[in-house]
Amino acid sequence: MATPTFANPGKTVIKPISLAHDEKHHRIAIAGLPGSVPKDPNAAGLFHFAFIFNSLTDLALAYRQRLAHGLEPYWCVNHGPTTSIYYHDPDGNDIETQVDNFNTIEEANEFLKSPFFAENPIGRNFDPEELIRRLEAGYQDEG
Repeated sequence: MATPTFANPGKTVIKPISLAHDEKHHRIAIAGLPGSVPKDPNAAGLFHFAFIFNSLTDLALAYRQRLAHGLEPYWCVNHGPTTSIYYHDPDGNDIETQVDNFNTIEEANEFLKSPFFAENPIGRNFDPEELIRRLEAGYQDEG
């Protein structure tokens, strides 16, 4: 993606990026401002972005595509309501890629109230390569 630069003589130069998921101009705007400093990892603020995939197969494909470009996840976990793969971006933000494990929000909310979730609210780590082997062996990915 190109990064446009808008320069006004005597004014600050801003390099904006606009993100949208629909017909709107943007839903998120990001700008690099002169004089900015790296984010303090202990500062409060944005924790992570989450991107939702339609199926485990799609999540696994995205994992493989990122891996091919040298981007390795730092955490792979089945949280219960979601199966998630986490990455660090170059700015120190966390990116969560996930797929819902339940067909409805009501089912997910019921799970969140269960004793099983109360025992382990974080979830169980998994090996994404093992997930891919299971999918390739015919594990039913209902999407």
